[in-house]
Amino acid sequence: MMLLRRAAAAALFAAIFIAALWNAPAFAKTRALVVGVNVYPGISVNGVGGQVDLRGAVNDARNMREALTAHFDVRPDEVKLLLDTDASRDGILAAFRQWLIEGTEPGDRAIFYFAGHGAQVVDENGDEGDDKFDEVLAPSDTAGELQGADAGLSGFISDDEIQALLAELPGREIMVIVDACHSGTITRGALEQRQSGAAGRLAGVRTLTPNGPLGAAPALDELTTRSVHRTATRLIEVVADTPDTPKIDAPALLAVWTAVASAQLAVEDLELGGEEGLFTNRFIKGIAEGAADLNKNGRITASELLAFLRAESTAYCEQFRCGPGGLTPTLEAYVGYDNATVADYAGAAEETTTIASSDDLPVQGYTDLSTGGVTLSLTGGQSMSLGDALQVRVVSDYPGELIVLDVRDDGTTIQLFPNNPSLAAGVSAKIAAGETRYLPGDEDPFVLVPDMPGSGRIVALVVDHHAAVASLTGRYLELEPIPAAEDYIAELSRALNATVTLPTGSEDALNRSASGAVMLRAEAAYLIQ
Repeated sequence: MMLLRRAAAAALFAAIFIAALWNAPAFAKTRALVVGVNVYPGISVNGVGGQVDLRGAVNDARNMREALTAHFDVRPDEVKLLLDTDASRDGILAAFRQWLIEGTEPGDRAIFYFAGHGAQVVDENGDEGDDKFDEVLAPSDTAGELQGADAGLSGFISDDEIQALLAELPGREIMVIVDACHSGTITRGALEQRQSGAAGRLAGVRTLTPNGPLGAAPALDELTTRSVHRTATRLIEVVADTPDTPKIDAPALLAVWTAVASAQLAVEDLELGGEEGLFTNRFIKGIAEGAADLNKNGRITASELLAFLRAESTAYCEQFRCGPGGLTPTLEAYVGYDNATVADYAGAAEETTTIASSDDLPVQGYTDLSTGGVTLSLTGGQSMSLGDALQVRVVSDYPGELIVLDVRDDGTTIQLFPNNPSLAAGVSAKIAAGETRYLPGDEDPFVLVPDMPGSGRIVALVVDHHAAVASLTGRYLELEPIPAAEDYIAELSRALNATVTLPTGSEDALNRSASGAVMLRAEAAYLIQ
């Protein structure tokens, strides 16, 4: 057996503090453009107008304006509100340029919020790769017929146009929030799941493209194209696809929140009579009421807010049928945003917290976000003496990839599992549901023996195997301190918050859905004397 000794015994995540990005007085100024569209007089279905109007988008915009001023440190005079007829294509584009681009400078903050219809149309400039479709937002003057051979839309704002505008905001902290569906299969609307009418429209669903992207029949012939369309489309690219495309690349401080993943239905909340969008209502509730403070420590991170939004969406779909794929709110952002404080709320604490906490890596996708779904214990108890062997015991309710971290209070962090000795000995990187795993176990060729006094935490994470974490954990298999633990946690958090594509049980590539990853966690403090 190899005796593994390390300075600082069982190395733990450092007491490194994360600055609050959205409530710190670091911005010279903020400009927010808030848009809500209920009424679409130029859109008809079989020649009849008024069938795709919404009820809650204008209320959402007004509520978001109030939330920004109350909880995001935005002054009322820093918010421009465009509703219905004022939110025309020209009106939105002009306001974006004058209010956000020309009205801010590097070091400022720019916020864009849109509630209304979204859609998808066939890509005309070839920049969408395998997907072949443009995601669009629908201003109030979007026009077109949605049924028949002449179906088509005009007057929308495409993803290419939005990307080009965002590219003109270098050096700003940018937050985009979209409560609309841009997948092209269906758009935001109140849902009552039953078929009606000869066209097979969903009653109660206000949709611009119920049968897929307009003009898409030829482009959807290839199975691969259809699969990509259903599971990989998004309105705004956070990372540039090609050097020639004017998209925001990784260094930009851009965070994009959207109500649903690709091929899902953004809905208006039936519990509120369809008078508000579900996503916006829960987004504001999570912050204003502190409901997204999952660990109740007075701090709401982006990761906590996303986990709260996904849990609320799942609970809603258990009460109301939400259509194919359910609801998966999404966040795409630069590395580090996931762990940052999102906004102020009444119970917010002044102090910051250490990394690798449940602020950074909250439970996601599990029935009860407060329990964690995994238990962790230290053999011999949490108080140890120098020379005592340390063994970690983990039991999980859920199958997945197992990650065990040693986060020491002096700032040292080690990935205890996976590690090279265990993997070389044939120990699986995955844990089964109900399995009890010991680290080190009988097959491991090492023991963990602390040789310095100190304190810290052992953190166990069980991660959905669909989440892309292996490339990160694979870099730290040597049981040595991680050089930049805060960067490691930021990358891990970002990977866990990403939307994953899941098979639905059929071999048909079309039968896939987008979802949030499941991540369970448990931790135990230790003291070495």
